[in-house]
Amino acid sequence: MVLTTSFFLSYFRRAVELVMPTKGTVKAPHVREVVQILQNSPTAAYLRDLSFHERVMLASLIKCIKREGVEEVKLTDVRFFIDFIS
Repeated sequence: MVLTTSFFLSYFRRAVELVMPTKGTVKAPHVREVVQILQNSPTAAYLRDLSFHERVMLASLIKCIKREGVEEVKLTDVRFFIDFIS
């Protein structure tokens, strides 16, 4: 898994949102709580249960959607990324 800056920023943003009502400072326990919340989400559980082939297909589909900038892509485009990934 490639971790990007936006990945870490989204965790810190959520930690800040968690602390905002108390007007406190974000500390390590707050970030740890956010990580715990996000890792135990139904989406994370679903992705954990995917088979290897389903993960490759999903990764290829996401790469294709990001590259094309549209929500609908041709199966041939997805197959290109599957060949590229595997």
